[in-house]
Amino acid sequence: MVRRRKKRRLSIRQGAILWAALGTTLATCVPPFVRELHASPLHEVEETLPRLGELVLEFYGRTGTLPGSVALTPATPARGTPRIDPPGTWDHPTWVVLGFRPGPDDAPHLFSFSFDNQGSSFVVEARGDLDGDGAQSRFALRGTIDNGTARLDEGMVVENELE
Repeated sequence: MVRRRKKRRLSIRQGAILWAALGTTLATCVPPFVRELHASPLHEVEETLPRLGELVLEFYGRTGTLPGSVALTPATPARGTPRIDPPGTWDHPTWVVLGFRPGPDDAPHLFSFSFDNQGSSFVVEARGDLDGDGAQSRFALRGTIDNGTARLDEGMVVENELE
């Protein structure tokens, strides 16, 4: 004779306790996780570099040209600690016509940014020294112009992400 086991189901009370425990766990774990995610040094580059690429596309759409190249600004990335740029750092004509700054004037940041006009393509780049050891991380987006249409290429080039 084969005995079949009854499948045990949760009572309403047990289900309510389970949901309460799950809700409490999520309420205590998710906010710190989100805070840490936004505090991550990589959050800056993940937000700012695509925004810079979009500003280049908008400029091309308005003018039919790309702005001039601009070297890494600031010339040396902050070493491990975010810094506030001195006045005039972002006054290069290319940054002005693009309306680009990595954040509000009084917001510290870790990365330096550049724009390279290569004629029928362009590269926006961010470099940072995340741990202050002199080694730099590099992040880049490439864009192309084809038949009068500018677009950002898929994917981001990442070198030495965490140094």
